[in-house]
Amino acid sequence: MILYQGHYMVIYYDRNSYSLTRLGKIINVTQDELKNALGKGNVTVVLSLE
Repeated sequence: MILYQGHYMVIYYDRNSYSLTRLGKIINVTQDELKNALGKGNVTVVLSLE
């Protein structure tokens, strides 16, 4: 998950060549599982700290 333009949180599921600010990492899920879970369009994401 990265911070984009100072106020957007974006979930990347592939490599990128940009120098972006990483906010976190999604663990225990494959790239394909993440793609399927996110689908297309807007999604709601819940963040938590362990």
